[in-house]
Amino acid sequence: MSQPPNRWNSTEDNLLRREVLTQLVAEGAVKNWQCIATKLPGRTNKDCRKRWHNVVSGGVNKGHWTQDEDKLLTEAVKTRGKSWTVVATAVKSRNADRVLPFYLAMYMEYSSKANHWMSQNAPSGGSNFWILNWTAVSGQIRK
Repeated sequence: MSQPPNRWNSTEDNLLRREVLTQLVAEGAVKNWQCIATKLPGRTNKDCRKRWHNVVSGGVNKGHWTQDEDKLLTEAVKTRGKSWTVVATAVKSRNADRVLPFYLAMYMEYSSKANHWMSQNAPSGGSNFWILNWTAVSGQIRK
């Protein structure tokens, strides 16, 4: 049985901030998340990177999408394809974890493809809108 994740605390956030800023000053970019993770016992390089980009750096918008962000997203998907990390860098105020769900919710043609995407195993008598055949969805995303 896996252990529940430990919540980050302000001491860890401050240490993460210090280590990231140290690398930024010394190297111009954060290139070694593994080194940062060694300063934070119980945290992996991925934990540190995600915490920095999603919380501590303060550059990720988690609120409602603006019309400008919507336009940036539309243009980025047209010009850069569906590499969500690349698209997120074009949007600037969102990360890949926020870009993909918004794209799926707003731009995929759920109404016309709903029957194709719905799982055949959906429970009867209830709403099955959110029970999707993710293999079909991912196939459509890659087109």
